[in-house]
Amino acid sequence: MSEHELRPDTAASAETSDSTPSELPTATEHAAPQPIEEQASVPAATPSQQPAPEATVATPDAAHVVSGTPDPQPVSAAGSTGATSQTAPSVAEPPPTAQVPSAHPSHAEPQPFEKIELPPAEEKPAPVVVTDELLTRLQGIMERGEVITVHVAQRIRGGLRVLYDGIKMFLPASQFFLKKTPSNEELQAAVGSDIPVQIADIVKDEAGRISFVVSRRNLLREEFYRRIKVGDIVEGVITSIQSFGLFVDIGGFDGLVHISRVSHRPPANLADAFKVGETVRAQIVEIDPSHDKISLSMKALEPSPWQTALERYRVGERYSGVVTRLAPFGAFVELEPGVEGLIRNGELSWTRRVRHPSEILREGENVEVVVLEIKPERGQIDLSLRRTTDNPWPAIAAKYPRGMHTTGVVREVSGPGVLLTIAGEVDAFMPRSQMRAVLKGKRIPYSVGDIVAVTVVDVSVETESFIVAPRVEPEEELFGPPREGAHPSKQEPARTGNPRKITLGELLSEEERQRLYGGSE
Repeated sequence: MSEHELRPDTAASAETSDSTPSELPTATEHAAPQPIEEQASVPAATPSQQPAPEATVATPDAAHVVSGTPDPQPVSAAGSTGATSQTAPSVAEPPPTAQVPSAHPSHAEPQPFEKIELPPAEEKPAPVVVTDELLTRLQGIMERGEVITVHVAQRIRGGLRVLYDGIKMFLPASQFFLKKTPSNEELQAAVGSDIPVQIADIVKDEAGRISFVVSRRNLLREEFYRRIKVGDIVEGVITSIQSFGLFVDIGGFDGLVHISRVSHRPPANLADAFKVGETVRAQIVEIDPSHDKISLSMKALEPSPWQTALERYRVGERYSGVVTRLAPFGAFVELEPGVEGLIRNGELSWTRRVRHPSEILREGENVEVVVLEIKPERGQIDLSLRRTTDNPWPAIAAKYPRGMHTTGVVREVSGPGVLLTIAGEVDAFMPRSQMRAVLKGKRIPYSVGDIVAVTVVDVSVETESFIVAPRVEPEEELFGPPREGAHPSKQEPARTGNPRKITLGELLSEEERQRLYGGSE
C-alpha cells in the first residue's frame, strides 16, 4: 500500500495545493455536515468560471474562489465552519494566492442581477397639415383680433416656438413682454407654460410654406393701462438718467420723472444723486395711452414746504434769492430750498422792453425781489425785480413833454415798427403808422444802430409807454423824403413889394429861349 493510500488526509492536502479552485474537495470528504442557520444562493458564474459539477463548496472562502460572488451571511458558532475545523484539523488551508477579495461586505446579502427596462422612446407627433379650411379659420382669428392660448414648446433663436392645436408658431422676443428686449432667463422660464396670444401675421413663402407669427404685447399693454390710474404710488427701477429727468421702469413701461418733479430740493446734477438700477418710489401724475407716456412725481411723496409758505412770505415784501434758471419768458429765483418763484420779463425793468431775461440777469446771481402773489396750492410765487426801485414814469413824463425833439438809437426793427432807446434811459416805440412820411414803399428805412431824430408823440404813466415819430422837414411832409442822389434846390430870397408880371420868356428854359430868339433877346 502506498503512502497516499495509508494517509488520505495528506493526499487530500497535496491534491488541494496542486489543483485549480474548481477541483477542490468537497466538505463531505473531511467532516460530517453541520446544520447552517441560513443558506445564501450563489448566482451562476460565467462559463470561464463555472465550477466542476462534482465540486460543492460549503465554506465562505471556497465560495469566493468558485463564483467570485459577494460573501453570504455569516453563520452561527455551531455552523459548518467550526465543525470542519474540529473534524478535519489536518486539512490544509488554501494558499493566500487562491483568495479572491470580496466585492461586498461579509454581512451584505448577495443580490441577483436585475434586468433594466428602458422607457420607450417618445414618439413625435406627426406634423399638422395646414389645409385651406384651417388656414381660412386662422386668418379669420387674426382679422378679428381674437385671443388664442398656445403652449410654449421651445426657446429658439429670436424668440419662442409655440404650439396651437399642433401647429408650430413663432413668438418673437420683442412681442413676448412689454419690454422690447426681455432677458434670456425670462424667455426660458416661459417654456412649458400656456399663454394667451394674438395672431399678428401669416406669411406664405415662394415654396408654399406657411409661417404664423403671434404676439402678446398688445394684450399686456391693455392689461397694464387697466391696472394703473392717476394718483397710484408705484415702485420702479431707474433705466436711464437724462439732464431733464429720470426714466423709471414701472412694470414694462418707462415713466418719466421730470427734473421739476424729482424733489422739492432738486440736485444740481441728477447723475450725481441717482444711479441706473436704483429702485425709487413715485406717484403717477399723468397717463397718455395714445403716446405711451406716463408722468411720475417723486416730489409728491415728500413733505411740501409750500404748506407753510404763506406763514413765511407776505405779498409786497422784499426777499433775497438766487437766480436758478433763465427761460424765454422769465427768470426763476429760489427763495429757499424747495420754494422757487418766477420773475416774468415784464417785471424785470421799468423802462426797458426785455425780450429775454439774460439781458438783465445771469444764473447764480443774488437778487432782491418783491413778492407779487403766492399760490401755495400750485406751488407758485410771482416775483418782481423792478418793484425794488421807485416807479420812474412820472419823472419821464415830465422830462419828455409832447412835441419835444430828441434822438434815439434803433434797437430793433420789426413789422409793427421800430424800438429805440432814448438818451440811454428809456425805450420808446415808433409805430409804422407814424412813419408814413419816411417809408420807402413798405420798407422801413432804418437799421439797428441808426441814430434817428424823433419827436415825442405821447408818454403814458398809466400804461408805461413812450411813443415817438420821426422828425421831418416841412417840405418832406409835403413831398416826402428826397430821392437818393437828389440835391436840395436853392431857395430864392423872398421878394417884398408889389409882385411884378411874369413874362413868357421867364417861363422858358435857356435852351428854349435860344431856339426861340436866336441867341439874343
